[in-house]
Amino acid sequence: MISPKGASQETRTGLKAVASSDAKVQTSCKQNLRKKVTLVDSDRRGLLIRLIRIARALVRNDCDVKILEWDRTGARPRVEHIEECEVHNCRLKPLSSKAWALVPYYFIWWFYVVLFLLRDDSDLYHTENLYNLVPCILIKIIKRKKIVYDLIDFVADSFKWPELIRRFLAGLENFCLRFADGVIVVDARKQQLNMSNVKKFAVVANCSVDLKGKFEDQKEQDEFIVYYGGWISETRGLRHICKVIKDLEGVKLVIAGFGPDEAKVRVDFGSQENIEFKGLLSDVESLKWTSKADVIFAFYDPKIRINRLASPAKLYDAMMCGKPVLVNSEALPVAQTVKEENCGLIIPYGDIQGIKAAIQKLKEDVNLRMNMGRNGRKAFEREYNWTEMEARLLKLYDEIRLARD
Repeated sequence: MISPKGASQETRTGLKAVASSDAKVQTSCKQNLRKKVTLVDSDRRGLLIRLIRIARALVRNDCDVKILEWDRTGARPRVEHIEECEVHNCRLKPLSSKAWALVPYYFIWWFYVVLFLLRDDSDLYHTENLYNLVPCILIKIIKRKKIVYDLIDFVADSFKWPELIRRFLAGLENFCLRFADGVIVVDARKQQLNMSNVKKFAVVANCSVDLKGKFEDQKEQDEFIVYYGGWISETRGLRHICKVIKDLEGVKLVIAGFGPDEAKVRVDFGSQENIEFKGLLSDVESLKWTSKADVIFAFYDPKIRINRLASPAKLYDAMMCGKPVLVNSEALPVAQTVKEENCGLIIPYGDIQGIKAAIQKLKEDVNLRMNMGRNGRKAFEREYNWTEMEARLLKLYDEIRLARD
């Protein structure tokens, strides 16, 4: 064998060329081994924070990630890049946001998803909710690809369906689970799944990335701030908290997010001096307000079944920022967590006097407020953080990758 040191110039040049060629082949092989994942979601408004966290985790772990979204504003570019991901927008603006009016648009969305995925070269589809699972199942059958089903909310529990329809939807979703190679839920207490249809399973809660150190000393005023960030609907107790705040001196309510009742709530309560509407915020901006706040409000109307099973991201955001929460007793998973961790106060839904007394108690008792915030922070560091959830997510992906069809 000729060593490079003792070789002629021509030989050394040839060896360099061979080494360069080998390096290109190795790089090409490594790229070919990267998993290609397409995330499918049917509501583009701002991109769900959960979806972005999942995308980041996959990109950091050698996955090429695309996001397929239904842009209901019809205003976004067809293709854009967010968080190192290529986002493809189906620009389809419904004439109404009412549930019944969206039905024909969902069929158009499904047709778009099928056409896109037929041309797509991804190895795996990560889809959220039953609305997006149905077309992915068809592509799985045709192309023999894998599916991760992120079951955020059980459709049967999400609206006030007649009981017969609710049972049909529950049966349909449980049946569809058998087509998924892995199923993710945000809380094991939230859905009653037929586990005989589930191949692989993981609990990945809507926990926050730990950004607490970035938001220290953010409070600009002496007011006692109550913060609500999320879906703006009257089923979230917003009318109750707005009425309570009106009579409390030195207390301010900050509301952020979007939803079907945003305009109505603004009209009815926007003139109150101690209520401020922020609109739709990024996850970082929302966390800044969580850090500024003295207490986080998270109520869910128990008349809707899914609300009785709430396990919201705002609870984990409050834990991360070391803030106490106000939750209603009928939202069983969140109330149970708050009780176990002693990180907030629990009041029945619609109890105006109870909400008022709880806010006054936290406002006047600084030690209680700080102790509950510390308890929440300890729980966050122990279990309810995105580092833990990301590990569960990636473990599920590894199990799916190693599993045989």
